[in-house]
Amino acid sequence: MQFITETSSYSVAKFYDLFQHKLPLVVMVTQGFHGDIIEDTFDREQVMVLCAISRQSRVVGIFTIGGQAKRMSIPEEYTEKLCTIKRGEVAKEDQLYKILQNHPLPTLVEFPKDRVLTVGNRSMNTNHIPPIELTKRFDEVYKKITRIT
Repeated sequence: MQFITETSSYSVAKFYDLFQHKLPLVVMVTQGFHGDIIEDTFDREQVMVLCAISRQSRVVGIFTIGGQAKRMSIPEEYTEKLCTIKRGEVAKEDQLYKILQNHPLPTLVEFPKDRVLTVGNRSMNTNHIPPIELTKRFDEVYKKITRIT
């Protein structure tokens, strides 16, 4: 079996943009890359089969709990409804994507009161979830990789 090889090097983002519709591909990393999460960290000379790439529009939310600011990433198509907060007044609940259409960022939101959210096997009353400041939108890239080495 012979492989057609490229002599060009690409950044991770540039590679995904150029080759996302030509998958699967066998690739070798020429320079290490440290991502924000472990799945986005690649070692130099690592060989992998890149099978699929998808993008999801998301929004960054910041909330304070226990005196510490925490960041979270929320899909724009999130199904739980949220309420915007302006000048201390809580507005009617709405879908996140509609809130993003109608309010410039940053904007403050909270979950409607007296509801129960279940994530995995854990349930939480929305009264215990602090307000969330939505700060910016971004496209997150997901990839299906089989690491060979």
